[in-house]
Amino acid sequence: MTLLDGRIKEYFVKVGEKIEKGQKIALIESIELSEMTSEYVSLKRQYVSLNQNYNANKKLYKKGIVSLETLNTVSIQRNEMLAKIETLKSQLKTLGLNPKNINSTSSKYICMHIVMELYLNYFSQNKQ
Repeated sequence: MTLLDGRIKEYFVKVGEKIEKGQKIALIESIELSEMTSEYVSLKRQYVSLNQNYNANKKLYKKGIVSLETLNTVSIQRNEMLAKIETLKSQLKTLGLNPKNINSTSSKYICMHIVMELYLNYFSQNKQ
């Protein structure tokens, strides 16, 4: 089992080489990662707009211009989007990526120490 489907483009270490925490291991190209980062960037941008919409509706509600139902609908949409963003953040962190540094879509992922499992699986399958 690997954390991310993809293909290894480049190795930064050699077989048997000792690695340190945080050291680059390999560069993986992944459609799955591309989709994840694309969705994350898109949701972050949508959230900014939805949050502005919520704040505008909140002001209008206080003035009696929109109903509580309208405000609640926008609030629910905002909270659902925030939950999706948090889920993606968690998945990206599991891959060793810092979501704060993701501002554009990428299909490339530099594997760090957390992908040791990938190496073990790869070498155990190719020994035979």
